[in-house]
Amino acid sequence: MNEADPPPTLPHSRRFLVDFDPRDVPHRFTDVLVLGSGLAGLRAALGVSTKYRVEVVTKAKEEQSNSQWAQGGIAAVWDVEDTFAAHVDDTLEAGKGLCDVAIVEMVVREAPDHIRELMAWGARFDTEEGEVSLGREGGHTFSRILHARGDATGQEVMRAVLNRAAAQPNLRVRENTFTIDLLALDGRCAGALVES
Repeated sequence: MNEADPPPTLPHSRRFLVDFDPRDVPHRFTDVLVLGSGLAGLRAALGVSTKYRVEVVTKAKEEQSNSQWAQGGIAAVWDVEDTFAAHVDDTLEAGKGLCDVAIVEMVVREAPDHIRELMAWGARFDTEEGEVSLGREGGHTFSRILHARGDATGQEVMRAVLNRAAAQPNLRVRENTFTIDLLALDGRCAGALVES
């Protein structure tokens, strides 16, 4: 190559939202990369075996997610008189044909176990006379809505999940880091281009 010739264009650089040369970008490696520190992202990160390194990337502070602002409660079959079948029926009725039945059944059946998990992690749901308070809201034929600190359910759940994440030695949260693009290799996501 002649010194006057421009450097070669990397064919894969045209696929991304921003033009970059991988040789100029610092590289970080982790076993599992999670984008977003909301409830879904952190729960996914906590589900990874501790033998793997997990990095959670979030564009703001870890506690600044939309999950923090969730005011509604969590619906679950908690009362002994309630049934999974009733909760599934209520959900499908409210969904007016837009629900995937298999997904609804899975979510309804797993909800009580996930709530118990949140409680084990320190989430404090509202109680009445020593029992979890259950509200009834639109579309539900049984009282099955659990709230935490009234309308601060999201904040309370996130407090517990963030504390749990902070206690995991294999999990690191990178705050104030914007995800610019996903990096693909052989048709699969292999990483992300981020900027902090």
